[in-house]
Amino acid sequence: MTRGETIGPASSVTALVPMSALEDPDSPEASSLGSRVVPHLMRLPVGEANASIRLHQIGYGTQAHKDSGQAIGARTISDIAGFAPVTLHDLGVRTAGEPTRRPYDLLITNAPGPQAPVYLGSAPLVASYPIIPLSSGHLLAIGATSYNGRIFIGLNADRDAFRDLDVLAQCMTDALEELLDTTVRARAHRPPTRAATAEAKARVQARKESAAKKSAAKKAAAKKAAAKKATATKTTKKTAATKAAAKKRTAPDTDEPGETTS
Repeated sequence: MTRGETIGPASSVTALVPMSALEDPDSPEASSLGSRVVPHLMRLPVGEANASIRLHQIGYGTQAHKDSGQAIGARTISDIAGFAPVTLHDLGVRTAGEPTRRPYDLLITNAPGPQAPVYLGSAPLVASYPIIPLSSGHLLAIGATSYNGRIFIGLNADRDAFRDLDVLAQCMTDALEELLDTTVRARAHRPPTRAATAEAKARVQARKESAAKKSAAKKAAAKKAAAKKATATKTTKKTAATKAAAKKRTAPDTDEPGETTS
C-alpha cells in the first residue's frame, strides 16, 4: 500500500516458517537432539484491515502444527545444550532448501535466545539481529531472535527489488503499534458485566440447595448401607457360632478305654 499498489481484503503472501518438531526415536534418521525442523507454509493476510483479525488468522494457521502433538515450545528449544539462536536460524535456512508443497514468497525464521545478559569479557551483548541469507528465487528473508526480554528482527532483501526495505521496517513497527492500540481499545470498550437479577440469584441458590440435598441423601444412603452390611456380618457370625455350639451339644460322648488286669 505504501507503494501505491492496490491490495484487496483477500490479498495475502505465503511465508515458509520452519518449526521445530519432535523426532521419532526409532527413525534411522533420528538425531541425538530428539527434535528436527520441518517446513510450514503460512498464509499472511496482508489485505485484512483489522490488526486483531490478522493475528487470529495467523494463530489459526499455526494451530494445526500445535494439534499434531509434535510441536516443541521455545523454552524447551532454548534449554537444549549447545543450541544457540544462530544454530536454529541455520537449520531454518536449510529447511527452506527442501522441496515444499507449493511456492512461497519469503522465509521467516524465529529462534529463542538467552533471556539473561551475555558477556564477551566485561562487555555485555546489547542486541542480536539475525541476518538470514536469501534462498534461490526469493527476494526477502526475515529473522527474529529473542534476547534478554526483547525481540530483535533482521531484514535481508535483494537490493535491486527492495530499494525501500526501510519502509517495510517502519510498516512492521506501525503494525505492532496498531495491534497494541486495537487491544487497548477493545478492553476499554468492553461492555460492563450486568448485575444478576433477584430471580437469577434465586435460581442459582435453588440449584445449590438442590445439589446439597442430593449430596446429603447420597451420603446418608451410603452410611445406611454400610451399617446394614456391618449388622448382617455380625448376625452371620452369631448364627454360625450358635450352630457350632448346638452341634457340639448334640454330638455323642466317646467311651474312655478301660483298664486291663492280668
